[in-house]
Amino acid sequence: MSKQKAVAKHLYMKGTPIMQIVELTGVTRQSVSRWVNQENWKEERAAREMSKESITSMTLSKLGEAIENTDADEKSISRMTDSLVKAAKGIKEINRNTNIVNKVDTIIEFENWLVAHREEYPEVDDKLIMLINQMHSDFMSIKFKQK
Repeated sequence: MSKQKAVAKHLYMKGTPIMQIVELTGVTRQSVSRWVNQENWKEERAAREMSKESITSMTLSKLGEAIENTDADEKSISRMTDSLVKAAKGIKEINRNTNIVNKVDTIIEFENWLVAHREEYPEVDDKLIMLINQMHSDFMSIKFKQK
């Protein structure tokens, strides 16, 4: 994978709009769109965004906002309590299910751990991390096609 393509993919996975990716990388819009479609970048990004940590974090953030914006009356507090209970059950269920999202979670967790501990392993350089990320993407592409 070329460095431009790797950067484009990294930006895409972080939610950067395609036109901004084009500006930042100097790659044509057609090339980025082709990569997105032919290499299942959309599916991979969706799976990354649906990781347990992301969903849990978003849910807790939304609940925090809702609590701050709740009126202090008893009815509002009761509705908020019901919402909190439902959200907690949902988070628990998400954490219990095993599926493609769990596979993505595990690989992302490993990649993050690898980056955080790279100084403990002098052999781990940017090239190796990019290779592992590419292998992750290739593996997930196969899994998405098996749906």
